[in-house]
Amino acid sequence: MPVWKFRAIEQMPPTPSYAAGSAAHVRHWAALWARATALANKRFESGVFRYRAIDDRQRDDRQRDDSQRANAQLAPSEDGAWRR
Repeated sequence: MPVWKFRAIEQMPPTPSYAAGSAAHVRHWAALWARATALANKRFESGVFRYRAIDDRQRDDRQRDDSQRANAQLAPSEDGAWRR
């Protein structure tokens, strides 16, 4: 979207003027209401979007943790902590 800069108000193009109640005026407001309605109705459902279920997310987390441990060549100690 271009940005328009003017040094003086006189350089700006005139705003469109409509006679109140004219067909052009009604069309202008109808278009404005339609755009506002389209933007206002944008809703996002709550929940998980990347995964269909939380079980899928947990499975991927476990797989990622396992692969990170394998790459770091870590081994569990007797107390259950992962150490080199």
